[in-house]
Amino acid sequence: MNHVIKMIIIGATVSTTQVLANDHKTQIEGFVSHGINVYNNKFIADYSTVTPLIPWLNPEEPVREIGVYSPGDANAAPIDENTDRSRPVATIDNFANFFNPDGVFDLNLLNKTIDQIGTNFFGFASVDQRAPITPFEQSIPGQIHRSATANAQPTVGDWEKISGRLDINCLDNGKAVVRVTVKNAFPDGLYSLWDIGVFNPQTEDEQGYGVPFGGLPNVLVTDNQGCGTKEFIVNYCPTTPCEAGSDSCSSYISAFYHWDGQIYGGSPAATFAGAPAGVVSSNHIVWPMSGELLMEPKNKFKGGTVCDRKNLRI
Repeated sequence: MNHVIKMIIIGATVSTTQVLANDHKTQIEGFVSHGINVYNNKFIADYSTVTPLIPWLNPEEPVREIGVYSPGDANAAPIDENTDRSRPVATIDNFANFFNPDGVFDLNLLNKTIDQIGTNFFGFASVDQRAPITPFEQSIPGQIHRSATANAQPTVGDWEKISGRLDINCLDNGKAVVRVTVKNAFPDGLYSLWDIGVFNPQTEDEQGYGVPFGGLPNVLVTDNQGCGTKEFIVNYCPTTPCEAGSDSCSSYISAFYHWDGQIYGGSPAATFAGAPAGVVSSNHIVWPMSGELLMEPKNKFKGGTVCDRKNLRI
């Protein structure tokens, strides 16, 4: 049965928001991301007309959280359409510099592949104290190691395999049932879900927020096929338009990949301990909820996989 009855046109682009036969139900395609609203060093969406006062939604240049490994260089290189997709993903400084331009940042954390980022361990004394994560094949009893199917050193091409969909059912009582599904994500990957939004949009009191989507724990763990799904209830409708008069609205929903194998509660990374996003974690796939789309998704969410067989309809 074909549930799609119309497509919404935003500017000169076609929105990936599909309105279903029941007007309260919405499906939204995910966009592979290299940082905050960025893919191939270009903006995924333009938020300037709906939430103009939020710096991280309207930067002069995209805020990157991952780059491509560049041997011998002090920093990773930006990923663009000409990047060799067989090269490993690496840490980059854009996120830290954007949010803390005058702060002290450990330059030794830059241009590191994911397998070089450690994790906290039993008996550690501070959150930025880390131990290497041993590959499964090299591990011995008593060592911290990755799971057998985890991708310890993903390439740019590996990063860009992910696809995902949000199924949102906004209820008459103001709440919503949401299902997040990702496919071809990293096997045995640890993700957290985030709502990046705005209070008092299009007013002088406009203020951005970033909160765990669905409340804590906002954790999604993929299986050994890179399939992950989570269904929960939120106390608002995430598709509420960003317009003057609204108390709040969502800009985008994010699945945040944690390559250090740990999460940080109400923060996406250990920013309080000198390990910001882009060093231990990053936006991997995002679902824009407002603004004007500037590109098509890298991957379309398609049926017929083990993820689809696991899902329940809402």
